[in-house]
Amino acid sequence: LVHGLQNRIGVKALDASGKGIPVQGKIIDQNESVIQSFNTNELGMGSFVINQADSSKTYFARVVSPSDKTIINVYPLPRVTAVGNVLSVARKNGEIELSVSSNYLKKDSITLRISHRGIDKFFIKAGLTSGVYKTSFPLETLPKGIVAFTLFDGQMHPVAERLCFNERPESR
Repeated sequence: LVHGLQNRIGVKALDASGKGIPVQGKIIDQNESVIQSFNTNELGMGSFVINQADSSKTYFARVVSPSDKTIINVYPLPRVTAVGNVLSVARKNGEIELSVSSNYLKKDSITLRISHRGIDKFFIKAGLTSGVYKTSFPLETLPKGIVAFTLFDGQMHPVAERLCFNERPESR
């Protein structure tokens, strides 16, 4: 979680035997104000977004037990980092969309490395505009399988990385 930026958080809910289970819950802050609702699928996987995360606040997930709706468990979320970057990778409309957001790199240059099986496929050098850079790739320009997207700052220090599975149904 990074202060002032939109953050997507993944959820994996497991039962006592380690099997994924569907749950419903709410994200609350230290004052018990509801920030966001979420639920998971039958495998226990889901996600939610916190817009404008605040480093002066503490966030929790309040989860309702799927077997007994009277049981509510509260889990702390990781603390919000005051300074940082967010790299998101999403598959939409036949493309992979990349979005870089930073709350300290405003007009700096960044480098994105796109690699597959340890082999670099693309390097993109770009400038941020007000701390944001967005681009997209048609699915067919990227290799099938797991593709790694690594974000580097201007001094070529890695600051974020995401993995994406590029499924190409026609190659099954």
